[in-house]
Amino acid sequence: MRDSVLVTLADRNFLNQAKQLFSSAKRNGNWKGEFALLAHNIPEKDLFWFRKNGVYIKKCPSLGLPSRKRKYPLIFLDKFYLFTPYFKQWKKVLFLDADILVFHSLAPLLVNNNFSAVRDLTPSLSSYDVKTPSPDLTSNSDIISLFNDLKERYPLLFQRRFNGGVFTFDTSLIDPHTFSRLRSLHQKYELLNDWGAEQLTLNLFFYEQWGELPFFYNFHYWFYQQQLSNLEKLIFTPAILHFCGPSKPWNPQSRFFKVWKKSLILSESLSSVLPVASLLPLPSVSSFLSSRYYLRFLRRNQIASCRECLALFYRMNQLPEFRRKLRSTVRQFGLFSCIHELPYYFLSYSSPGYKQRMKSLFFTNRACS
Repeated sequence: MRDSVLVTLADRNFLNQAKQLFSSAKRNGNWKGEFALLAHNIPEKDLFWFRKNGVYIKKCPSLGLPSRKRKYPLIFLDKFYLFTPYFKQWKKVLFLDADILVFHSLAPLLVNNNFSAVRDLTPSLSSYDVKTPSPDLTSNSDIISLFNDLKERYPLLFQRRFNGGVFTFDTSLIDPHTFSRLRSLHQKYELLNDWGAEQLTLNLFFYEQWGELPFFYNFHYWFYQQQLSNLEKLIFTPAILHFCGPSKPWNPQSRFFKVWKKSLILSESLSSVLPVASLLPLPSVSSFLSSRYYLRFLRRNQIASCRECLALFYRMNQLPEFRRKLRSTVRQFGLFSCIHELPYYFLSYSSPGYKQRMKSLFFTNRACS
């Protein structure tokens, strides 16, 4: 059994992104393991560079139903192939999305034995992964049933979950049925999977069984876009910079285009790429978690998450839960954190007819209406 493999996912439109990632990982991440590509419908002639440079190829037949509307393409479901017996030829697997720049050593990511990832930064599950029931409950019986089942089986998922762009695991967790169990779980909650991607399924599969990595190993570009506007102005660089939003480093207008382009050029001879010293030091976890801008962002996210829960409780007519949540939010964050939701607190005690008249007069544009 070989020691470790770094894997990314690509179709024929993301071949340069995969090459850059491997080059970046070897040069800046001092990666000493092997490389593998999850190839989604890539013609054999386009795989020449990868085979020439010793990259293992795992061809991935498409998963899912192409006819279903999705915010993400079907290719993201190919991450399930990481949990097939093919990858048991290595002891450790590190997966990185292709829209990533590596700036520091990746070796610390191989220390953990369990499935490990970075906590997701989106304020609440309903805003990213899960389709919540709409106000017209009569047409959403299946969604309501699934949603209630999800809340009952995975209650902590709404407070703590990981991002699927960076994760690592020991292949001892793979058995002959792991891949099929992942697919079954995805199919079970597919109606709720608003984005049509893999992240919800992976979070359900590893619910309360995953280890948390520091934010530096999946640093979202949109999260610190202002702080990361110029590498020279930073007091540190993240180990992994993930461009998971609309801004991508391969766009010529990107501030990171030159870094990305240089890494791509060096990939032409991957075997000759040599490690270099990191541009700036990696901060300690404690210094980052106590930083002013992180705490401010965390507070905003917590308030946003509370407000989405309030809107959900109100729409589903769970008024006692709505009132309890609003009172606890006001106690925690102050009166002005939920200023728009306060009128609904008093309306929740009113008769349905009165509530409807008041909503039509004053609250048609509010979050809970």
